[in-house]
Amino acid sequence: MVAHNDRFSRRTFAALGLGASAGLIAATRSVTAQDASPTASPEVAEVGGFENTGFTEIVVAAEQLTFNASIPGAMGEGWYTFTLVNETESVADLNLGLLPEGTTGSDLSSTLATAFQGEGGELPEWWSSAMFAGGAVAGPGESTSSLVYLTPGKWYMFSANPASTQSPASFLIQTAEELEANYGIVATPTASPVGVATPGATPEIAGLVNPEGVTAAVSIEVTENQIVPNGAPTGGQQVLQITNAGDQVRDIIILQTEETLDEAGAVALATSWIRGEETNATVAGGVGALSPGWTAFTEVDVQPGNYVVFSAMPDANGGLQVENGIIATFSGQ
Repeated sequence: MVAHNDRFSRRTFAALGLGASAGLIAATRSVTAQDASPTASPEVAEVGGFENTGFTEIVVAAEQLTFNASIPGAMGEGWYTFTLVNETESVADLNLGLLPEGTTGSDLSSTLATAFQGEGGELPEWWSSAMFAGGAVAGPGESTSSLVYLTPGKWYMFSANPASTQSPASFLIQTAEELEANYGIVATPTASPVGVATPGATPEIAGLVNPEGVTAAVSIEVTENQIVPNGAPTGGQQVLQITNAGDQVRDIIILQTEETLDEAGAVALATSWIRGEETNATVAGGVGALSPGWTAFTEVDVQPGNYVVFSAMPDANGGLQVENGIIATFSGQ
């Protein structure tokens, strides 16, 4: 993989083994979209990855205007598999955010309408205090899976790409006390993936948990000014671990193209995708917005071709993060 920053540096790869622990599940209900009535659960079976891990899987169907998901009625803190099924003709971009106290879904929608139209823009003060746990990205008619860690509170599913027109939708992760009081469930403590898991605080990378059932072939850190992998993805289906080691909210998008791109070409392709424009690339996968210090896992099927890996987020200092070095390339074998 070639990491592009001010020095256009080159890095080598190795491999890393990691895993995760499961969350809780009880009765099932439909997710509630902001300012909309609940919709029926998607009828999708056995589409997700991580199926042998024992984690609760939440299948999210991206429809033209809504995210349609089957959400467990009793969910406690822990790891969850989110499988995004794209039923539209455009890219589907799923992000998971826990907003700070006093911030509403309308505030989120307003931010998406101004700062996430492909040019960057001023982010509100509350943005850096929100907690973002990742998500998934899928091309038209495709499905992808990611493994994310959720803490108690009201979480929003939202799209950050202007080509994706789904409205934000919310669901709850309950505290151990709420689970016991409301459902009679005594929650088993699970290890957090970072040192701090409280919304409104910036977590620091502590010793990452090493749960059973998931092995990451490649670990990728997104630092303040570049993407740093510890190995090169080999051919075929594999798990990537993505960690935000910078001080801004980051995501990771992975595009595949048949073209051989230099630095300028890679940035141009990524920028077009961020603007919601049609490109000659296909979505191989990715994870949604991640807060500083947070980590997530995603499955990618690496086929022969060239890949562009980048953050599609606005930069807090103006413009886009991809324009400031958060981009890398590699070739699939």
